[in-house]
Amino acid sequence: MANTSVLNTFVNPQQGVSRYVTCEVIQDSRLLNGQARYTQWNLLNIDLSDAIQYTVRAQDLGRLDVLSAKVTGLPDYWWAIAKVNNIKNQFTDMSVGQIIILPSLTSIVTALQENIAE
Repeated sequence: MANTSVLNTFVNPQQGVSRYVTCEVIQDSRLLNGQARYTQWNLLNIDLSDAIQYTVRAQDLGRLDVLSAKVTGLPDYWWAIAKVNNIKNQFTDMSVGQIIILPSLTSIVTALQENIAE
């Protein structure tokens, strides 16, 4: 279960939300100033029923943040596009003409909220 202080950062999806919001935070005294360390990220089940199919152009290569901003209004949700398209490295796993799926902001936020509730 995720740390309450991390969950409290989930305020307004229009302000951007880290994909790590659902992770447990561990304070590690071995780190400088006892900084937090996050546990493994829980993959979300993002509903794609209202997603958009998009053909990658040359200027899109390595720019999932720009595609995220086009669809959600924020660059912060680039990781959701990477997740639903199984893109591990946006600089090598994308090609011109490739069809990718762009999930909606509503679908991303719903997936985050459902994951937090678990």
